[in-house]
Amino acid sequence: MNLISWVKQNQLATILLIIFVFFILKTLFGNFYGYNLKYSENYVMPMAAFMDEESYSRDFKVSSSTQGTAAPAPEISQRMVIQSSQLSLLVSDVKKTLEAISSYTQSIGGYMVESTLDRPEESASGRITVRVPQEKLNEALAHFNAQAVKVVSQTLEGTDVTDEYVDNQARLAILDQNKTRFEEIMAKAVTVQEILQVQNEIFNLQSQIDQIKGQQEYLQKNTQMVRITIYLAEDELSLPYVPDNAWRPDVIFKQAVRNLISLLRGLGSIVIWIGVFSVLWIPVVVGVIFYKKYYTKKKLAKNPS
Repeated sequence: MNLISWVKQNQLATILLIIFVFFILKTLFGNFYGYNLKYSENYVMPMAAFMDEESYSRDFKVSSSTQGTAAPAPEISQRMVIQSSQLSLLVSDVKKTLEAISSYTQSIGGYMVESTLDRPEESASGRITVRVPQEKLNEALAHFNAQAVKVVSQTLEGTDVTDEYVDNQARLAILDQNKTRFEEIMAKAVTVQEILQVQNEIFNLQSQIDQIKGQQEYLQKNTQMVRITIYLAEDELSLPYVPDNAWRPDVIFKQAVRNLISLLRGLGSIVIWIGVFSVLWIPVVVGVIFYKKYYTKKKLAKNPS
């Protein structure tokens, strides 16, 4: 009953208290669940999920128009294989490691595709994607691993595109033959209608030839340059890998510490907001207090005890 009476007499203070508690709960539970979601994604998502869709489509998916119907060609000794590798490295300094990887890649004839650096207050993390010559792959992987305090995970994948390349070569030969025949017909054409029809066929054939040649060039370049995506972090929990044990006390402890830090930051933010808006609510509170005192004195003056 006393609590109800206090709330009725201090409505403004009650509202401010409710707002304060609301922000505390939002900071606590919002950061906790938000971090758990991020953490679970980092652990259960496969490595390919961390690649941007455009890069993944460009380097790993083959257009349906490029897929051939030729049978496998086992007699070819030099197979054409598009290789890709993903590394997760625990490092002491993410920024310096990114710079070192980029510099080394250029020194061996490769180039950087993309690089990102995130510097949260807890620890830094980043990602860099490079392409290196196929003959330098093992050397590059060894060099990159040497930059790490710990190699958390490493994968190497390959896609054999030899059959597709051979099939495209056969299609090119057929298209070139057809184009040559239509050019011979073009030389014998008499009427304007015949010339336009043959010319249209030649244009169509040339378009198909150019498209296949572009696909062949794409396959050649991708087999010559291997794509390597490297994930870097100063905290192992920020790296994309699947842990051996589902329950890890050290991980839970770090989560608890981070949530505590997030809660303290949230409280600090609330204090700052309250301080900034004090120019609005302090005059209101002072006015209410003076009004209550004035009203009480006036009431006592009218009804002296």
